[in-house]
Amino acid sequence: MPGDGLLVSLRRCAGCGRMIPIAQAHTCSLCQVALCERCAVLCKTCGEVVCPSDRQACTACGQWQCRRHVRTCRGCDLPFCPDHVVDCVVCGQAVCEKCAVRCAVCDRAVCPADVAPCGECGEMMCSRCADRCDHCGTFQHTAHLVLCELSGKAVCRECRGTCSQCGRTVAAAYEHRHGHRVLCVRCHNETVRKRHWATAVTAAAVLLIVTGLYLGFA
Repeated sequence: MPGDGLLVSLRRCAGCGRMIPIAQAHTCSLCQVALCERCAVLCKTCGEVVCPSDRQACTACGQWQCRRHVRTCRGCDLPFCPDHVVDCVVCGQAVCEKCAVRCAVCDRAVCPADVAPCGECGEMMCSRCADRCDHCGTFQHTAHLVLCELSGKAVCRECRGTCSQCGRTVAAAYEHRHGHRVLCVRCHNETVRKRHWATAVTAAAVLLIVTGLYLGFA
């Protein structure tokens, strides 16, 4: 038919829909569709031609990235080029410069999901560097934790006390309060044992006295 040769020599641009000569058409490196000069865009990272469906603009610099090289920030879920993200030291996922948090201990970039404040000083730490109090479970700087001398567990300032009798540092689970005094469980048990012994001795002495008086009157 007349004009068939012309149709064969034309292709439709996948971007704008215009018919373009094959000789002037560009091909998307990912999906192989035809693109006109105006719709053909080069990926900033690899330099390959990409169509509108296979590219995204970096939120920071606005330059186009193909879907193979675009990185999505784990914090804000926006697209970025590799130059404007860093890898989280914990999970390895991309995080943009605005969402990235610096760990106060290792000074590495961390995504918001893998960082927590120290329960005592509030400094942000990655989950690799942060320790937990074995009693309350809060994240803590290692320097803020002390080992309980009875259980060997690490406890924060809020969850430990000092025995007023022997001076041991003990977790809250291993302390007893006697008025304003704090006693570790060992000293508490010893105190209770002595009280029971004293009570038993006093009761025996009273019994002997009463028995003596009774026999004396008998």
